[in-house]
Amino acid sequence: MVKARVRDRRDPAERRAQILDEAIRFLGERGYHGFTIQELAGRCNITNGALLYYFRSKEGLLVAVLEEYARSEFVDLKTFALERMRREGTEGQLSFAAVVEFMHLIGVRTASQPEIERLCLVLQAEAMGDPTHPASAFFRDREKMVTEGFAMMLRPYRDDAVELARELLAMVEGLTLRWLQAEQAFDFVAAWDRAVRKLLA
Repeated sequence: MVKARVRDRRDPAERRAQILDEAIRFLGERGYHGFTIQELAGRCNITNGALLYYFRSKEGLLVAVLEEYARSEFVDLKTFALERMRREGTEGQLSFAAVVEFMHLIGVRTASQPEIERLCLVLQAEAMGDPTHPASAFFRDREKMVTEGFAMMLRPYRDDAVELARELLAMVEGLTLRWLQAEQAFDFVAAWDRAVRKLLA
């Protein structure tokens, strides 16, 4: 007798989140060009058609992964900034102590999600110099946004705010790469905090 297939009645939002989580791991391992929709669907134990119901295409899936990452990052950091400005009674500007704490929070957030940090580094390397890569515009726009955001926070305290913003971004990305290559063998947050203190001294 042929066994009837058990239908997975998972909630659509839960299913979509499952696909995104698995895609983050898979993309971090293989890069965008190294995986197929069929392989990802197999990992999620669903059909190709079911996966494409949620994301329509491989490119659509990649964009959704990056957008979810950016949305989560923006919400966390914006919440911190608004709360500190409210507490300190300032408007539109963090105190220098709050800027340092903001940088610390970036380190904590980075260390808490090695899979998505690995994914971003892999995709960024793939997209470098390839304007046709689906993630090319995302990383170009994100670099501009982060650099401008750092510079805006630092401008009241440093004349070299733009240059320093670039250095901070380069430092966190480079340190993340070393941390992942070392299989997280050192304390990322402590290393990042030391780098921030030196750069902001």
